Amino acid sequence: SENENEIDEASREDISISKSKDSHGFLNKHSLSTSTYSKLLSFDFCWTIENFSQFCDDDIDGNPSMDSAIFSAPNKSAEFFMIFYPKGFSEEFRNAISLYLELVNSDKEEINAIFKFSLLDSQGITRHTRGYQRKFIRGQRGYGWHQYVTLNDVINSAYGLLQDDKLTIFCQV
Repeated sequence: SENENEIDEASREDISISKSKDSHGFLNKHSLSTSTYSKLLSFDFCWTIENFSQFCDDDIDGNPSMDSAIFSAPNKSAEFFMIFYPKGFSEEFRNAISLYLELVNSDKEEINAIFKFSLLDSQGITRHTRGYQRKFIRGQRGYGWHQYVTLNDVINSAYGLLQDDKLTIFCQV
């Protein structure tokens, strides 16, 4: 499910330089009076992958991947999806989960975003949290980790990450 939270005012800065005149009565060219405003949007997405163990079977050749549903900012200014490789992005990372975030669409060509991934345990507690701050550009590859977490850590029952053979990935942007 999607949980949306908007922080109305991340930063506000008022810039005011008084209009002054030089000795001839002309306004100085550096006179300025303006205000700047930045808005920070925060949102998250929870993705549950059922029958996780079937993706880890040694009989599966290659490096299968799955894409999450598309999720978006509350104001629909940006849309993302996650890419999940249960047996790693390539043969080199076969004993790890690879996980990435990709920008699908946005109202701007570039978006600066801070994002983090976590795995939720059977109690809903976040585990294995990792984050990035990156500039996303429409139409270009996203960001993430070739070795987000080892398969052993996910499968190990002591961590409680697989509840009824389901793995839940939590993404905050």
